[in-house]
Amino acid sequence: MTPSYEDVPARRVAEYLVTLIPPGHGRLTQSRASAMIRKKFGLSYVQKNKNGNWGIRADVLKAFNALTSAEPNDLVWMMSSQIWRRRQPTDAPGRLAKRMKSVT
Repeated sequence: MTPSYEDVPARRVAEYLVTLIPPGHGRLTQSRASAMIRKKFGLSYVQKNKNGNWGIRADVLKAFNALTSAEPNDLVWMMSSQIWRRRQPTDAPGRLAKRMKSVT
């Protein structure tokens, strides 16, 4: 049975998202993240945006950002491709990545 909104705090959903990003050069697309949330926690934690794409509820994103804004889980968001990825030494400070960096 899928837990209801009242049963699972947003932080727990965010902690689960962190586990989906592999160490090293791991990445997580928003579409995969929202699909995994729907599967594990239900529709209460996701929403469709104006373009019809699945997104993550704001309180879950807030908790996720808090968990991933410093080492060891420091991530950047690539808006154009809707991907979270691990911060690389060549990334500028801040949450947004300007473009995909080559990974060797």
